[in-house]
Amino acid sequence: MVYYLSPVFWPVDKDILAGNVYLPPQTSRYSTIEGFEMIHNELISLRGDKLIMICGDINAYTNVSPDYLDFDQYVAERAGIDLDDNDQFSNTQDLLLYGIPLDRTSKDTHRLNEYGRRLLGFCKDNDIYICNGRVGVNRYLGDLTCRDSSVIDYMITSPQLLCTVHKFEVEPFDALFSDRHCLINIFMKCKANVQDVNIVVNKPKAIETPIWNNFKCENFINEIMSDNVQEVVRNLVEDDSCDVNIVTEAIEKLYKDCAKKVFLPKEKKIGNIKENNKEWFTGKCQQKRRIYNTARQMYNRSKNMANKEILVEASRSYKMKCIRLCKTSKKECWKR
Repeated sequence: MVYYLSPVFWPVDKDILAGNVYLPPQTSRYSTIEGFEMIHNELISLRGDKLIMICGDINAYTNVSPDYLDFDQYVAERAGIDLDDNDQFSNTQDLLLYGIPLDRTSKDTHRLNEYGRRLLGFCKDNDIYICNGRVGVNRYLGDLTCRDSSVIDYMITSPQLLCTVHKFEVEPFDALFSDRHCLINIFMKCKANVQDVNIVVNKPKAIETPIWNNFKCENFINEIMSDNVQEVVRNLVEDDSCDVNIVTEAIEKLYKDCAKKVFLPKEKKIGNIKENNKEWFTGKCQQKRRIYNTARQMYNRSKNMANKEILVEASRSYKMKCIRLCKTSKKECWKR
């Protein structure tokens, strides 16, 4: 999937050509080594002078091999290239200018596979750089993105966009979202154009709830025993046909009005209550979700292996319960 991002919203002076990519693993029967050539050709036809941003599961092992052109002094001399003018071949100086490390860090110890070699060549040919292990919280860490064993999920951008990455963080594995991949949180800097606009917000109404105060108990009794209660009793005695519901509502209103006069009312806000209208989301699902949320909070407070195992098991159990009940509900709907 390819889309364009306007420089109106980003701190750059060019359009951004962004895309999401997936390449099947090399061992899959659906894999094709020509995938990178297809992406490269598509990039050439659409790029122009636009900046590049690519994200996705590429299934490439790149380790810490360089994704940029490294000019050798001997080769440069033989080719007649002045190393002082190598900016025309590579934008590595831009990384140093933006304070971005030239070399990446990665915890992946796999040897380069064919996908990895193609990906590194793809980066060098298009002068784009891998963000993993280079920017954000992931800088100098290079956290694993798949099954705690490899880095195969990447974000690749033009050098001008590296400094706009505000946050790049690999989240701990959560079976609720994927069977093998970790979530990657990416936050990009954007232009903030704040204008004074009169916005009407429909705030939820508040309910005034009186707060009981023992010191004002006598005042509350005196307020009730005033002429108001006498009028309610008189109506009940004189009118034999008086509806008891009307009398009950009058007494209730009397108590509330007296409480508001005597005690200090407290506003109780009513938020938007989300109702779950899914028939299959039963109490068992809610219980599994509570267990999952508790495990996630425990792991966020203390990130150790024991809490991680509990989180993985809770998320997997919650996910499987929801899937099972959802399938059962769909079958019942078809029977109807």
